[in-house]
Amino acid sequence: MHLSCGNLFHAAKCREEAAMLSKDMGDMDGAKKYMELAADGYAESGSSDTSAMALNKAASFLENTDPEKAIQVYNKALTMVQQTDRIRMAEEFLNRLTRLYLKLEKYSDAIRTLDDQVDKYMDLK
Repeated sequence: MHLSCGNLFHAAKCREEAAMLSKDMGDMDGAKKYMELAADGYAESGSSDTSAMALNKAASFLENTDPEKAIQVYNKALTMVQQTDRIRMAEEFLNRLTRLYLKLEKYSDAIRTLDDQVDKYMDLK
């Protein structure tokens, strides 16, 4: 309904609710799908911060059940916040990515992510 009226933000909000319901039912693939659709809708409506937060939720759903998918979602969120100069949010995503890479024993990826964090820190100074 919201989408047909051109209200992209509220359509995204409904998709976010669908993601939460999917998560509660144990359907993590559905939760990821709907949360990514919500994030795309938020971004399209001009709410990039809300979009990044939706991706953050989706990735956090997946951290324990499917860390590989969580990494994909965090990378998407990281790309989004880097385009908008949200350094603190980017730092949080980099921290989570580093932990997931270490958990999966992907040490070279963890080192690359840590290097990115150092670069971000140096940009702040």
